[in-house]
Amino acid sequence: MANGDELAFTTCELYSFLTSRRFLSALALVFVILVATDPPLFQESLPILERAAFWLVTIIFYVVLLLAGLAGVKLYNLRRDDKAIVLPFISVPVLCITALLAVGFGVSAFGAHAPEASVTRAPIILATSLVASQCFEFVIAKWIFVEHLRESRSASEGKPIEPLLVTSGGSIPLSSILYLEAREHYVDIVQVDRLVTVRSTLSALTNQLPADAGFRVHRSFWVAKSTLQSAQNTAAFKDVRVSGGRSIPVARSRQKDFRDWYQENFR
Repeated sequence: MANGDELAFTTCELYSFLTSRRFLSALALVFVILVATDPPLFQESLPILERAAFWLVTIIFYVVLLLAGLAGVKLYNLRRDDKAIVLPFISVPVLCITALLAVGFGVSAFGAHAPEASVTRAPIILATSLVASQCFEFVIAKWIFVEHLRESRSASEGKPIEPLLVTSGGSIPLSSILYLEAREHYVDIVQVDRLVTVRSTLSALTNQLPADAGFRVHRSFWVAKSTLQSAQNTAAFKDVRVSGGRSIPVARSRQKDFRDWYQENFR
């Protein structure tokens, strides 16, 4: 949504998301943040109750216009395909129309004064609002909506929900991970077909995963159970070999715990 990426989903999936607790919680958080700030669209400050009413109506305008844009895209795509909506980059026109409607609402409902025409102020207000809305849409589209789709589709297909590793670069399925390797302030996420490096700690990532999904064999390494092929020097469990052939050392202080975990999970 925010970054222009295409994301296909059905109308029912969209409605399910818009009525989900996950989406409503995100909107409630945004509303609380907005109420704490004065609208930059008026010359004077609004009292707290009027400010709350203004932002509530503005959010409603924005969501309705966004849905109208999606509906338009859906009707356009019906001629070509399909049972799914493709999410386009429609934020700029939606934001501009929302701003005009919000100003009109504030002037008519509260007697607020619209900002004086200014060559420099209008672009600054628009740019600030666009950045804020894009950040919100990016979080919604990149993580919250994707997670909702994954869970709803897994539930409808009767499949267990696969754990995801949530990083600054997006969500990564556990099944694609071979091992994690910490490098100072970064972690390499080694997958079957690619390497992703994120700024994080190894603990922050491994704490997201189930205990039986893998084992932290070293301060700098976590190995996925699904890709662990064998434990070398079995008596001491000094090394592990993962898919791809790499041998990873097991820290001496972790060898006993790793042996217990290995024997429990690979009986």
